[in-house]
Amino acid sequence: MMKTPNLSAKLRALSARIDGRTQRERLLLCGAAAALAFLLIDALLFGPALKTWQTSLQQRHEAQASIARLQAESVQRLAQAALKQRQEQSELVTWRQRVRDGEAQLRSFEATLIGPDQMLPVLDRMLASHGALKLRAMVPLGRTDLLADASGQATTAATPSPASSLAAAPSTSAKGKTKASSLALATPVAPAVPVASNTDSPTPSLYRHGLQITVEGSFADLLTYVQALEAMPQRVLWGDVAFKVEHYPRAALTLQLYTISRDRHWLEI
Repeated sequence: MMKTPNLSAKLRALSARIDGRTQRERLLLCGAAAALAFLLIDALLFGPALKTWQTSLQQRHEAQASIARLQAESVQRLAQAALKQRQEQSELVTWRQRVRDGEAQLRSFEATLIGPDQMLPVLDRMLASHGALKLRAMVPLGRTDLLADASGQATTAATPSPASSLAAAPSTSAKGKTKASSLALATPVAPAVPVASNTDSPTPSLYRHGLQITVEGSFADLLTYVQALEAMPQRVLWGDVAFKVEHYPRAALTLQLYTISRDRHWLEI
């Protein structure tokens, strides 16, 4: 069995071989050995470390770019939010001014109309000043919420049938002619029943109150009565008008009169 030569003997043999070379050859061998050692160290130690450092540096650059992009997006979104907030504030100021202007116009328009609580007294005085006319019937048309939602669920008071209208009690004047009595003295019936609604709701609304009256008389007296209604300082809104000659020269005139108010309470008859 062959024995493995001793390591020291190998080293001495290698040293003897190197010593046997010229000085130039020994320098070349030392340079080659140093280069080989450097390549080994670079392959085993410096190479992986350099690759790890390059990968970390690239990841750092990517992270910095992502941070810069996020910061730019954040600044842009903050600017857009501030711009939107300024626009909304400007729109809010504009709408508030429109609401104030609308309320002022509504109050001005409402001041030109007869209030619901004044409808009966005014019509009473007007009818009393036209003694040749006779009040045949009076029908409350109830209350309609003009600002109700578009679904058609308007808050409207129930309108009584003609059978439940108010027939005026005739009275005889000193000259023996029959004239209409005061509206306030007309025989009362149950008033229009308002639709149930939340009276505690703070939501503002606008109501249309209506009244239908039928008077009879001659054409000239009826025309004078209509002209007097139109000439009143505080006016009413007109609805349907029906004229019918029943027994000449007596004719019947049916008027639908309305007023607008923010007060939901309708006149009581």
